[in-house]
Amino acid sequence: MQDISKALAFLKARGYKVAESFLSPEGKMHVWVADRACASEHVQMLVELENLKSSATAIDSSALTALAGLCRQVSESGAVDSATAAKARNLQTDWRILVQRGTPPPQTLKEKQALDAEGGQLAGRMVNFLARELPNLSVLTRTHVG
Repeated sequence: MQDISKALAFLKARGYKVAESFLSPEGKMHVWVADRACASEHVQMLVELENLKSSATAIDSSALTALAGLCRQVSESGAVDSATAAKARNLQTDWRILVQRGTPPPQTLKEKQALDAEGGQLAGRMVNFLARELPNLSVLTRTHVG
């Protein structure tokens, strides 16, 4: 329970609304996070997604690339509806366009910082989207996040 307590404290510090825990009908502990019932593995995935968002400080960061990869996996998953798949594809396309704009690397520091800031904003949008899709991501992220 110590690890889950740390994870919940981390998410609270990141602005997530965390409420009481409860036992599901299957006997599994869940916690209300951002008005969603999250099993402990979902809480850990949220922490990992938030850590990726924090690490996405440059358009060429591996964290931003990993988030784009998760969006691609959601878009290709049969576990989501067509609107969700389209949103995932759009986020991945936004990432590709941003990377293309940064290739070759910008000539000035100001241009590089602007692209990096856009990358940080895109990472935030990706994490918000992926966090809403946690139940659908359980299988996808088990081996790909972290």
